Amino acid sequence: MNGDCCGNAVYFKDEGAFLCCNDNLARKATTNDMCCGSTVYDAGRQQICCGDRVFDRTQADSCCTRNNGSEVEFNSKTEFCCNGATQKGRGVFCCYLRFNGNLVAVPYNNSTQCCRYPFDIVYPKANDDCLSHLRIR
Repeated sequence: MNGDCCGNAVYFKDEGAFLCCNDNLARKATTNDMCCGSTVYDAGRQQICCGDRVFDRTQADSCCTRNNGSEVEFNSKTEFCCNGATQKGRGVFCCYLRFNGNLVAVPYNNSTQCCRYPFDIVYPKANDDCLSHLRIR
């Protein structure tokens, strides 16, 4: 019987006791475990995988991809994803701007700023209004 290679280790994939995670042999705690980076996690039951790191769901329940492609964990009860974990409330929203053919997430304060066409920048509010630039004078 021949084994399977994982980095420098040999194991038997069919036995189901181990997973090969990024060339690191990791022992499974349950049959449902999955790879997260070079370790295992419980596939979302009590843990999440974010940016190749494992987090307990009581600490963070979601994962946010930043504009640069990196990932950060966040708690969806108190935060939302907008180029990173952003605190909910206080008038902060997310504006998706066009930049070099891509959409880029930018947090903004809707009491002082506007997310509006042509979606190239977050604009300052004028006279507490986001549409005054469209009115005929």
